[in-house]
Parts: sequence; structure tokens; C-alpha cells
Amino acid sequence: MARPPDSDETLVDPEWTPGPETQVIVEEREQAPPPRRMPTLWPWLLALLLLVLGGLGAAYYFSQDDDDSAAATTQTVERVEVPSLVGVREPRARELVREAGLEPEVQRQEGNKPAGVVMAQRPEAGERLAEGGSVLLTVSRGPARETVPDLIGQQLNEALDDLQKAGFESDVSQVFAKEQSGVVVKQEPEGGTKLKEGAAVALTVSKGPKPVPVPDVVGMQASEASSTLRDAGFDVNLVPVPSKERSGTVVAQNPAAGTIPKPGTPVRLNVAQAEAPPATTDGQTTSGQTTTGQTTTQPPAQATVPDVVGLTQAQATKALHDVGLKPSLQFVPSQQDPVGTVVAQAREPGTTLRSGESVQVNISVGPEQVPLVAVPDVTGLREQEARSQLTSAGFRVQVLKEATDDPSKVGVVVDRQPERSPEGGLVTIWVGKAA
Repeated sequence: MARPPDSDETLVDPEWTPGPETQVIVEEREQAPPPRRMPTLWPWLLALLLLVLGGLGAAYYFSQDDDDSAAATTQTVERVEVPSLVGVREPRARELVREAGLEPEVQRQEGNKPAGVVMAQRPEAGERLAEGGSVLLTVSRGPARETVPDLIGQQLNEALDDLQKAGFESDVSQVFAKEQSGVVVKQEPEGGTKLKEGAAVALTVSKGPKPVPVPDVVGMQASEASSTLRDAGFDVNLVPVPSKERSGTVVAQNPAAGTIPKPGTPVRLNVAQAEAPPATTDGQTTSGQTTTGQTTTQPPAQATVPDVVGLTQAQATKALHDVGLKPSLQFVPSQQDPVGTVVAQAREPGTTLRSGESVQVNISVGPEQVPLVAVPDVTGLREQEARSQLTSAGFRVQVLKEATDDPSKVGVVVDRQPERSPEGGLVTIWVGKAA
């Protein structure tokens, strides 16, 4: 039976018999080890290749993104011109900056420009800046502010000097006050206030106590008149004079009623003195004759006030003297009247006064008040000696003659005006002459 070639089944041939003994020699060969398989490289190479390609792809992708971003940036960033802002007020400057596509930044400092006005800018006008960039504005707080010194109680000259050193101007006004003349009694603003440099500080300066008019005491008894005058702040000088009035009655006063002299000015009161009866002798006198004394009293003389405004001090004094009056001189500042001229008189021209009364006359010292100095009291001195003292003190001298019944007063100074005068001013002396 034939065996199919592909069958694995072992078949025994029944006709098979063992043949002669056959020696089978089996040659033993050393079996060589199987060949060593080389490691497979292609997967690694493939992975490496993929990695390289991936890296190149990523590099390309990101480089493309950067180029796109750069291109986008280049396309969107624009440069704009910075506007001119110096001298513009802050709100408008901010608007201009924003309208230009920029952003304002502000810093403030003191300066010469008004508060709120741009003094400087950075970048400067005309420069170009990336849109959205910042422009720094320096805005003025106004001029530098200084501390006002405390000036109350100082003399005016000292106060003005302190103000000038602190960088301020002054505005001076005068008022009557209890403080002595020339003392600062008020200031505005107060000391310690912060004020811009160059601003004015208002100073109120004392003119001294308010002058009061001399009361009219003619006709009063001396005691009552003296009390009235002292209550008004005046000193009293009682001078007894012969008069037909009742003894002790005030028959005249100098300065006259209504005059406004300096506080403390003495007021001379002529007080009636009882006269002794006329002396009559029936005997012989040394001349061998009989004399009968007789007194005749004349009514008081009258004087008409002249117009002295516009005259010089010397002319006005002489004009009053010629009609039997005397000046009461006051020195005042005047913007338009020349120094030494009369700017006002207290009594209207044409007014009738008693002879010997005083008329207040205001004399110009120029635009600003000047200090007054005391005039030496030369009453009672001989004319030449009085002249010498006054000229030595720096004053000019005017001499007027005044009639007197007292022989001892002939050639002697019986009065002088003014009591206080600007340095180098004119002083008038009245020298007695025989009536």
C-alpha cells in the first residue's frame, strides 16, 4: 500500500526482514552555534528620523508664529507727534494728550506760572512717540510761598525792613490808637501765614491817640475850665490878666476852642484878675504935682481870619500875625502839595476871632509822614541867644515882633511856633517890642 507523501503515519512493511547486519557509523560532528543575530536598527533610525522631522516641524511652526507676531506688531504700532502743552491749563493739556493717542502723567511743583498751568513737558512738543506712550506734564502750584513775619508792636521802619527781607510788599494805613505813633497795631494776613512771594501785607500803623478839639472854656471860672481841659487830655497854663470881668473868669484861651492840637498840648487860659482901684494921691509926688490914677479898659480887639492855603509856612505865619492871630502848626503828608506849603486851615477865611487867638494850619511834609523833633524852648531868652540856639539845633528862624506893655519883655522871646517840627524846619519866634 502506498503511503501518501504528506502523511506522517509510520507504516511497517510486512515483508521486511532484517538483512545482514549493517553497521551504522554515526559521525559525530560538533554542532556550530547558531549565528548571532545582529540587533535591529531600523526602528531606532525611524524614531530618530521622526524626532528630527518633528523638531524641524516645531521650529518651523514657532518661527512662523514669531514672524506673524512681529509682522502684526509692526503693522499696529504707530508713532504720533507730541502736542505743545506748555502754558496750557492742566485739564485742557490732559485732553490734548489723549486726543493725540498718548497718556498724560502729572507732577506738580512751585513756579512762576499761575497754579494749574503746565510749566514743562517731557517729551517736548514735536517729538514723536509710540501711540499709547506717556507724556509727563509739570504743573505749577503757583509762586513759592513764604511765611509772613509777625510785625505787631514793631516800629513801622522795622516792620517794612522785615517784610522786604521776607520777600513781601507792604500796604500801609494809619489809624488813631492808644499805642504811640508809628507802631504797627494790626497786620493782614497774620504772622505765620503762608503767602506767595511778592504779595502785599497790609499794615495798620498808629497815629497816636485820637486828637480831640479844645473845649470852649471862655467865660468859665478858672477851676471849672481847668477840670474840663484836663478831662479832655490837655494840660493847663493859667495866666492872670487885668480884665473888667469878674475875678477868676477865663477871658481868653490858646489854642482856640475847636482847634485840634496834639494830645497833651498845654492850653493857656487868660484869667481875669481883679484890679486895684485907681490910686489917687492928694499930696505932692516927686515931681511936685498931684496925680490921679485912672484906668480905661478897651473892649477886646477882633481879628478876621485870612486865607492862607497855598502859602508857605513863613507867609501864612506872617499873614496871621499881621491881623493879630497866631498859627497852630500841624505837619501832615500830602501827595500833591509842595513841602512847606499850607494844605488846609481849621478856620474859614473871613471868620471873626478875638485878637491873639490861634488858627490851626496844616503844613505839607511831602508824600509820606516824616518824624518830628522837639524844638528847643527859647521863650524868655534874648533874641540873639534864641537865634543861636535854634540854628545850632539845625532849624531856620523867622522873627516877628509883638507889642508889649512890659518893659522887661522888650527884646525877649515871648512865644515860639511850632513846638515840634521836621528836622531843619522853620521856627517862628515872637520877640517883644515896646507898645
